[in-house]
Amino acid sequence: MILLVLALFVIFCLSFLLLVGSLLCRWFMPVNILITFVIGSALGWLLIKLTRSPRHLKGLIIGSCSAECSFEAPESQILVSSSNSMTKIPLSRRIAQCITKFAEKTNLDALLSPSTIAARSISPNSDVNNRSKSSSSSMKLRVVMGIMAVRYIILPLLGIVIVKGAIHFRLVPVDPLFLFVLLLQYALPPAMNIGTMTQLFGAGQGECSVIMLWTYASASIVLAFWSTVYLWLVAS
Repeated sequence: MILLVLALFVIFCLSFLLLVGSLLCRWFMPVNILITFVIGSALGWLLIKLTRSPRHLKGLIIGSCSAECSFEAPESQILVSSSNSMTKIPLSRRIAQCITKFAEKTNLDALLSPSTIAARSISPNSDVNNRSKSSSSSMKLRVVMGIMAVRYIILPLLGIVIVKGAIHFRLVPVDPLFLFVLLLQYALPPAMNIGTMTQLFGAGQGECSVIMLWTYASASIVLAFWSTVYLWLVAS
């Protein structure tokens, strides 16, 4: 009986030490998330100044540039619990599920229907309305393109510099899988919860739908490209 207790105590101590060692080695991950949030917020603020976006869209733009879509597992597969077992879902399928969920929440048929478009285009003063509509459309296009440039070009490039710097100063272990996860955090699309927040506050819902539609529609191509680049970097 005493030997059994000692064996269990030794196993517990070893497990605890391995857990603490793993946490100490992985301490840079929450710091990396904080860095992406700070840099994304700064780039979002700069985008607001460049596009001269209206006040009610400032929070949406900063959130879209800083808040990233989270994933629950450090591998390229995500564990999803079912009633009987645990199944693994590839990250690309997870993104497809996010796009499907977004499409279910957004009434795209009503948004793109001819009656809706016609109702928005009718106004007593058609010249002023057409002018403002053209200006608003160009502003929305600049905002969407700017957010996509921040999330899919600028942040991934800065992520490479930051992670390479962390490796140079020995802040992170040279673990290819861990480094790949750190790099991938810079190339993720905006968080889906941003749409929930716009619905809660009742501001920028249409603009948020357009941003989420284009960012998630292009996410599969962008993630495939950056994943290839990151795998090449961690393998070299």
